[in-house]
Amino acid sequence: MRKQKESGAALVLAIVIACVAAIAWQHRLSLSQLFLAQHVLQRSTAAASLAASQHHARLLNAHAFLNRTVMAHQVAMATC
Repeated sequence: MRKQKESGAALVLAIVIACVAAIAWQHRLSLSQLFLAQHVLQRSTAAASLAASQHHARLLNAHAFLNRTVMAHQVAMATC
C-alpha cells in the first residue's frame, strides 16, 4: 500500500520543476530583450552624438571661412 501513496510524488515534483523551468525561460527572454534594447539605445545615442558633433563642426568651419573672407576683404580694402 505504501507504493500507491508514493507513486504520485514524482509527478508533483516534475510539475514543480517544469513550472520553475518555464519561469526561468521567461525571465531569460525578458533579460535578452532588455539587453537588446539597451544595445539599440546605446547605438542610437552614439549616432545622435556623432551627428550633432559633425553638425557643430560644419558650423564652426563655416564661421571660420566667413572670418577668413571678412579678413581678406579688410586687407584688400586697406591696400587700396
